[in-house]
Amino acid sequence: MSVGEELGQSLEGLTEGAGAVGGLVANHLWQATLFAAALVLLSFLLPRAPARLRHSLYLLASAKFLLPSALVAAVAGALGAGWLPEVLAPAWLDPTVWIHRLKSLAGFGAAAGGSAADAPLTWPALLLGPWLAVAALLFGRWALRRRRFASLLAAARRASTGAEHARLEGRLQELAARLGLRRRVSLALSAEVTEPGVWGVRRPVVLLPADVARHLEPEELDAVLLHELVHVERWDNLVGDVHMVLCCLFWFHPLLWWLDRRLLAERERACDDRVVALSGASRPYAWRGCLPPGARTCAGASTASSPATLRRRP
Repeated sequence: MSVGEELGQSLEGLTEGAGAVGGLVANHLWQATLFAAALVLLSFLLPRAPARLRHSLYLLASAKFLLPSALVAAVAGALGAGWLPEVLAPAWLDPTVWIHRLKSLAGFGAAAGGSAADAPLTWPALLLGPWLAVAALLFGRWALRRRRFASLLAAARRASTGAEHARLEGRLQELAARLGLRRRVSLALSAEVTEPGVWGVRRPVVLLPADVARHLEPEELDAVLLHELVHVERWDNLVGDVHMVLCCLFWFHPLLWWLDRRLLAERERACDDRVVALSGASRPYAWRGCLPPGARTCAGASTASSPATLRRRP
């Protein structure tokens, strides 16, 4: 066998493999989109529902993109609910089935000596390269933003000393104990940020502006600290990290980016509702400012920036 023939066979094998993978991905995305769309529709029918409920619905919609149908079927079978995958994603919704049927009706696409259903899908093979290239670029941009924010936070932690920091740290620990948090939450102050935020998952750090005490009343400061601690309690940064991975991987899917915005908005409202319930406040707490450019879209950081509840101070 010549080198050219070996190369041709290798390319044919790669094309068939990419086509098979692409078909599985297309099937997964179709089923996940249908499931997510149903949950989004349900959220629209519950406009007065608590923010935490709408956030849970959007989180379930996002989770379906993370869990392939084969995994769902395996888990459902182990739990004795083998009927569940067919209910959530019936076989007649498989897009590859309809593609092969259309090819058969049109009279092309059948492999020699085989049926149309045995013909490999070539379009996923053509799209696999550009898809992975764009995904890699988005992952790189996300990693760069995380690195920059982590550097800012490291500098803030080194500079966080003195009586004011100790006082705020003590108050933060009191509120964390009130919430019953088991994870240790630390505090950092920085002159480079103008809005509170919390960074990290396993070892969360609340980042505050250096002059925060001069702009807020004591009860407002407690509310801001509680807001960030509720993010820690809810594991919002972990959810944000996982969903951003999905957005980078399936960058071409508009529903995922829409879900990303809705998850951010609803988690802020849910945290605000929790703060109001804990503090008994009759009005939203106030804050002014914004994080450094890019920080708000950096997964791993949550902020107290809910437009629906934050009232600007005069």
